[in-house]
Amino acid sequence: MPSADSPPTSSSAAVAGQQTSRSDPRLFNGRPLTDEERFPPPPKDLLSVLKTFMATQDRRVSLWKEYEEAMEGHLKAKQEQKERGVDLNEDEAAAPTTNGHHANGDHAPVSGEGHYATTTVPLSSDNLISRIVSLVTTGLLDCAHETRSLSLELRHNESFARPDLARMVDGVQEAENEVLRKVVKRDQVRRVLVTQGDEEARKVLAGPTNGQDEVGGPGEGNSVEEGIASLTAGIEELRKGRIAELLVEVRAEMTDLQAEAAEVGEE
Repeated sequence: MPSADSPPTSSSAAVAGQQTSRSDPRLFNGRPLTDEERFPPPPKDLLSVLKTFMATQDRRVSLWKEYEEAMEGHLKAKQEQKERGVDLNEDEAAAPTTNGHHANGDHAPVSGEGHYATTTVPLSSDNLISRIVSLVTTGLLDCAHETRSLSLELRHNESFARPDLARMVDGVQEAENEVLRKVVKRDQVRRVLVTQGDEEARKVLAGPTNGQDEVGGPGEGNSVEEGIASLTAGIEELRKGRIAELLVEVRAEMTDLQAEAAEVGEE
């Protein structure tokens, strides 16, 4: 994810905190999670390890949906600002809001889908999107940490060591890392395209992807939009290809283990 800006400090940022708290991966029923809850001890049997891994992957999918919903709303709101001739360097969220109204009496802009469609803070707010990015980033880091812990269990647990399954789990994490790099690159380009224009967006697109050697710049004659589309296609290919295929193998192993457990129970 892009690096989050400094924590919001305006009154509208407090609303942003309220808006995102329900999706904060560090909260449960309004209270902070303990370290034990965020990083539970590894399961004690092979099937439980795989179930925990799948639950972690489901949580990661939910976090990505949360992020993508917010980013789409943010970019749409920024584009609307641009079309209205608003200075994109001025964060509309800086104006005090009361029940969805700016101090000057105008309605605070609202864009987006899902629960972000009802926030009293405009999704054009850089403070709001930074807050959401920060929360999602924390959740994704927790998922990566748990995945690595489960991989170690699969490799080294004396009771059920399965290096082959550890390689599958590692493969999912490696693919998720690639997804992350491509999403960061794509959305940096998209934000620059809206706020600074095509020329600056091409510079970002032509650079390396998050320190990697991969270059995502548009080829000769290609537009920035085509470069963005290429990155999006790469993200979908990873999710629907490599990641999906590995998860099918993990589910198949879980089915076999459940069948074996059922047979033992019948004896």
